[in-house]
Amino acid sequence: MKKITIKTFCKEYNNRANDTLKKQYIKDNLEITPYVSFVKKDALISNLLKATMIDKETGNVKVNSSAEYLLKTRILIENYTNLTVETDGFYEEYDELKKSGLFTILLIGDDNTPPLIPIEEIAEFNHLLSIKRNDVLTNRYEIHSFITEQVDRFKALGEATLTPFMEAVSKKLDEIPKEDLDKVVEKGNFKEV
Repeated sequence: MKKITIKTFCKEYNNRANDTLKKQYIKDNLEITPYVSFVKKDALISNLLKATMIDKETGNVKVNSSAEYLLKTRILIENYTNLTVETDGFYEEYDELKKSGLFTILLIGDDNTPPLIPIEEIAEFNHLLSIKRNDVLTNRYEIHSFITEQVDRFKALGEATLTPFMEAVSKKLDEIPKEDLDKVVEKGNFKEV
């Protein structure tokens, strides 16, 4: 499959003088993948939801629906066509696809023509995205999962703060001469806990 950047594809498409030449350009240069495996869709969706539903710093649910929509569009374009993204954010490519009309041709279709990316694949991807999004919310907000997650967070926090403290105390105790420790114990100023 010969790769072509989205911006280049849109520019070349727009440079065609009429609809017949534009259709011919698509036919000559666009390659469509008719099916993406279930396992690949599942992995793509998991990564999509991780990037758009989970706060990177806290691990809490923090939904960013516009980012999800943009990244979903990118995933569909990159996995079902030979078009590639050249910018980090995909915003510019998205805008070019919309302005040129190629977004509609690839993903929506019209009354007479289905989208070039198979409608069944788009529907399945959207369905899997929906149920996996619900899984994330259920798994995060079901009370047992919530409590387990909070316990794990407190455990990690305790380990992060208490371990260095205990190491510092141990180091200080090691620095005290044994004779001085024996005197403290003899005087009765030491109580076992």
